[in-house]
Order: sequence, then C-alpha cells, then structure tokens
Amino acid sequence: SRRVSDRITAYGLYIDPPLGRAGMTEREARDSGRNVLVGKMMMSRVGRAKERGETQGFMKMLVDADSGEILGAAMLG
Repeated sequence: SRRVSDRITAYGLYIDPPLGRAGMTEREARDSGRNVLVGKMMMSRVGRAKERGETQGFMKMLVDADSGEILGAAMLG
C-alpha cells in the first residue's frame, strides 16, 4: 500500500554553483515534531572543492537525533 506521497522529494538544478536537495527541508523536519540535528559544512572546507577552485556554497544534512534516520540533505556548490 505505497503511495506517491510517500516518495522522497528530490531535485537538482544545473546552475553555477549547482543546487540539489532530497528529503525534508529543515522547516518540514522541525514541524514534524522530531528532535532534529542539523549539520552544515561550507564548501570552502571541502578538500576536493578547494582543489577544483569551487568553494562557493555549503552542504547541509538533517538527521533525527533519536533514531539516526537521515531526514534530508541540501547541497549548493
């Protein structure tokens, strides 16, 4: 009994810098009543991004602190 509404929302935009997202946004995760952990890293701290000279942007992960379930991710860069 799977439904279309159960699918994970994901998209990618081929812009400069590139943008991609999957799963919940931070607002959706917090509104769901879960205990949300947010991890964010600037692309300027990522070795491969430095090597390629593409240090604009960030990576962000949302995790349920109680279950360890990944709720969402976003990347710009």
